[in-house]
Amino acid sequence: MIGESTEKLERVLSDLLSDGVKTILIDFSGVNYIDSTGLGELVGFLERLRQQEGKLALVNPQDRILQLLKISGLDKVFPIYPDLDVAIRSVNPPSS
Repeated sequence: MIGESTEKLERVLSDLLSDGVKTILIDFSGVNYIDSTGLGELVGFLERLRQQEGKLALVNPQDRILQLLKISGLDKVFPIYPDLDVAIRSVNPPSS
């Protein structure tokens, strides 16, 4: 996530927030690298969503990214799910 990629992420997430979206799942299955700028953007949006009682979760990060999240302690900050189905069920549990 350098330059253009970070700007695109910020634009997409800002648009979702502006549209009133409260739950965002980011699928990392096609992402093999993220830098500190990208991590900072994710943390910033997590805080913005929390202020609006929303949720931001990461889905299917590759081992390299998962290790970075663990080293940085962000695995304790972000919910991380192994796949999209599990993530959807976890953030939207069925009503009783």
